[in-house]
Amino acid sequence: MFLMKNIFRLLLVITLLGTASAFAAESLPHAVQTLTAKPLIPMGTATYRKYGFSVYRITLWTTDGTFNDQKPYALEMHYLRDLSKDTLVDAVTDNLRDENTASDEIINQWHQTLDGALADIKEGDVIVSLNLPHKNKSPLFFNDKIILWSDDKAFIKAFSDIWLGPDADEDMRNKLLMSEKK
Repeated sequence: MFLMKNIFRLLLVITLLGTASAFAAESLPHAVQTLTAKPLIPMGTATYRKYGFSVYRITLWTTDGTFNDQKPYALEMHYLRDLSKDTLVDAVTDNLRDENTASDEIINQWHQTLDGALADIKEGDVIVSLNLPHKNKSPLFFNDKIILWSDDKAFIKAFSDIWLGPDADEDMRNKLLMSEKK
C-alpha cells in the first residue's frame, strides 16, 4: 500500500509539472503582455517551411480568441533554425513588396528600418510583432526586448498582412485564424 501511494504521488507530481510547463509555453513574454490592457491568448499556430525545412512556428495571439485588427493582437515567431540578418530582412522585404501596398521608395525605407532593427537569428530566438491599433506606435520584440517602435501604420499593417492579409499563404492564414472557423 505504501509503495502504491508513493507511485501515485510521483505520477501526480510528474503530471502537474508537465501541465505547468505546457502552460508556461502558452503565454507571451511578460514585456509583451504588459503593453496590452487585456491578456492575449493563443488563437492559431502554423509552421512556415521553405524547401521542406521548417523555418519558424508562428502563433496569432488575440484578446478573445477571435481576430479583429481593431483590437490588440500579436504575431509570435519561434525560429526553428538559424538565419542571417540579411536573409531575414530580404525575405520580409520581398513579402512586403509582393503585397503591392506601397511604392518601391516606401518599401526601400521599410527595408532600411528592418535592417537597422533586426539581427542574425539563432534557433530558439523569438520575434513578436505587437499590434496596438489605438496607440500611436506598435513595438517589435526580439527575445523579449523591444527593437523597434513604429508609428508607420502602413508598415504595421503590411507586416501583419504577410500572414493575415488577403494575399497571405491561404493554408498558413487558415491555421492562424482556425478558432474563428469553429
